Amino acid sequence: MQLEFLPLAALADHEHNRTLREDGIADLAASFDKVGILQPLTVIPVDNNEQATDSTDSPAPSGEATYTIVDGHHRRAAAARLEWDTVPCLVADSLDAARQIVAMLAGNLTHTDITPTEEANAYHQLALLEWEPERIAAETGRSAQHVEHSLALHSLPQRAQAAVDDGHIDLVAAASLADVADDAELVDKVLTQAEKSNFWNIQHVVHDEYVKKEKKQQAKELSAELTLAGVDVTSRPKEIGWFDSTPQPISRLVDADGTNLADRISEGHLDPADLPGVKAYVDKDGPVPAPVYYVADPDRHGYTRSDRFLTAEQQRAHDEAEYERHQEHARRQRHRERLNTAASVRRDFLCQTFGSLKLCKRHYRRALNHVLRTMHWDNLSAESRQLRDRIAGFDIDDTQDLLGNDRLTRVAVATWLAHNEQVFVNATIGWTGDSHKALDYLEVLVEAGYGLSDVEAQVVTDIQPDHHLAASATDDSTHHEVDQTDPVEGDNATDGDLQPA
Repeated sequence: MQLEFLPLAALADHEHNRTLREDGIADLAASFDKVGILQPLTVIPVDNNEQATDSTDSPAPSGEATYTIVDGHHRRAAAARLEWDTVPCLVADSLDAARQIVAMLAGNLTHTDITPTEEANAYHQLALLEWEPERIAAETGRSAQHVEHSLALHSLPQRAQAAVDDGHIDLVAAASLADVADDAELVDKVLTQAEKSNFWNIQHVVHDEYVKKEKKQQAKELSAELTLAGVDVTSRPKEIGWFDSTPQPISRLVDADGTNLADRISEGHLDPADLPGVKAYVDKDGPVPAPVYYVADPDRHGYTRSDRFLTAEQQRAHDEAEYERHQEHARRQRHRERLNTAASVRRDFLCQTFGSLKLCKRHYRRALNHVLRTMHWDNLSAESRQLRDRIAGFDIDDTQDLLGNDRLTRVAVATWLAHNEQVFVNATIGWTGDSHKALDYLEVLVEAGYGLSDVEAQVVTDIQPDHHLAASATDDSTHHEVDQTDPVEGDNATDGDLQPA
């Protein structure tokens, strides 16, 4: 490699270089005007088949460019702005395409103004040349996980990339959207609801949208099945079943023989399509879409209400009370469904975050005090035991060997968390449970990096209106990444004394 002063007209931009930044060019030009170029450009001879690209700040070459810039595009542009004729260049032998990109990327990574999207684009170019993330990481000094997240960012829509470049969401959170990148509507919803949120906030939004889409698809399939069976499927009638003038569900109607229509169907005597005037709509309020059969005009088809012996005043009072009960039941059903959706993400957080021995040690004394003083192990439900084992990383009940300190730490923290998760769930669905313990539990999770869903935030407000949970400023942003440095297989019965963090 030799140093030469080459004319600007002989230098061509590399086709894969990132977009030049105006502020970067201006700053370099001001510096060059005072002290000159301290770092030479790196160039290689132009291949016979390679075409030079134009640069706004470069003079039009009088002839074909003879060198391609590998590192120093901003320096060349700044020199052109100062109307210099030549610049110092280190001329290297011809490099293969991958090496050219690595050289440019290594130079660009030293600039603080390179955006995550620009970095992701460079990794993508290397991936197209069949470089694995591990090799890219080794050549660029990044971690393989960072490279994988960057490659995922490259696959996302422009709005998602811009959100990362602007700092609204972090790279890891954005990378989690890669599996839904082909669903532009879903990505837009996630970005709209989760700006300035962490990885787990975004998981809540994505999971919520998945559940909604799955439920919508189930409702669509059920509607198609009913139609094929000959049932007249409609949208949901307004205030069905409430007040005398509205359509009535078949559960509240009897035929001329006094037989309840719903009973006739459930006993297998008739298909809904065989009953005159019976229609159906798909009820989406429950956890699974279900058909609701009704008659729009009972009198026309000879049906009467089963409570027809009530006076008009009694019937209206009964309907109003029934309507309020129905509305409250539907509200509770939707609330519980949202809590269940949030619980799925929350438990993934528990397993990924507290699977780290380092974090377990931080909470060890608190957990051990709770487990030894206040808890009976048999009080854990089967579901809570499964969660406990997932957090600990092994089946606790089936382990016969004497446990070492590290595994005891995992067992104590996993049992403490599983018990608190059970308390939280019971408190939110109206069973026995200490609401303030539930609040303390969420406080621990948020301090560890968890992002609350909307429904969990509402639970906090319901318990204590003026209470606000905020993530600890001292915690790093990598709690959502699995700690691979302390596998449980390495624990043994002869561990040294544990020093909780």
